[in-house]
Parts: sequence; structure tokens; C-alpha cells
Amino acid sequence: MIYLSPPLFGFGLAAEVKFNRERPSGKQTPVTELSAKVFNDLYRLGNIRSNVKKLFVYVSGGYMVSYFKKEMDLMHSLCCKLVVA
Repeated sequence: MIYLSPPLFGFGLAAEVKFNRERPSGKQTPVTELSAKVFNDLYRLGNIRSNVKKLFVYVSGGYMVSYFKKEMDLMHSLCCKLVVA
């Protein structure tokens, strides 16, 4: 995590940069483990005091984009069913 103190800009800045890349061996870390690490980083950013601007940068391959999109579609369909029911 990168943190710049408030006096520099009048507000603090915290940035988390996560970069997932495919392993040369071809064996991938399970997507559930990778997504848990993303949520852990977001949780840490969320716990920083309120006068700090927060930035999260996530760079990954298509396999994680597909995973998060599938999970978001599932969450959306469940929420819509709960609201309508």
C-alpha cells in the first residue's frame, strides 16, 4: 500500500495496486483465492480514516474478469429476485 500524508496535498492519499499474472508453469492460483485477496485489500483501504482519498488499481488477465463478471451477474439476479418476491 502506498500512503501520502495529508500535509502534502491538504488530504491524504492511499493507493493499493494489485497485479495478477499468469504463472509461467501454467498452473493457476484458484480464482476464489485471488478474489479473496482483492476483497482483503479493499477492506484495508476502507478502514483508512475518512480524510484520506483512496485509489484501488487492479490489473489481471481475462480469467479474473470473467470470474468477477459471472459473480456480479449472479448477485444482480439474486437481488432482483429478492426485491420482486
